[in-house]
Amino acid sequence: MVIYYLGQLMGSIQANQVALQAYCNALQAFLQIANERKWTYKMLVDDELLAQIEQKWASQSLNTVYLILEQQLNKSYFENNQAAFVHAWHIFLKFGLVDLGFTADEIEAQYLQG
Repeated sequence: MVIYYLGQLMGSIQANQVALQAYCNALQAFLQIANERKWTYKMLVDDELLAQIEQKWASQSLNTVYLILEQQLNKSYFENNQAAFVHAWHIFLKFGLVDLGFTADEIEAQYLQG
């Protein structure tokens, strides 16, 4: 399901608000997987980690980011690999905050708005 929403996100990047909603849909799917697998405690992000993520450089290719995310999510699913899921989560956060240029406040507001 996350890969589906990631695909929608990639297709909607031209319109910023549509991309933000698509990003929040993928975020919701990440949270559902973490909840089902009992991995939600691994998704916690403190201010220090968030600052580190925001300091990273922008990716040269959004398609490469998508493929890496897909690879890590498949690895987490097929191998029940928690570390791959956490890695995908951090890449996803970086993707939204750095590559797409959303702020944490924008993401939170859109997510809560639904």
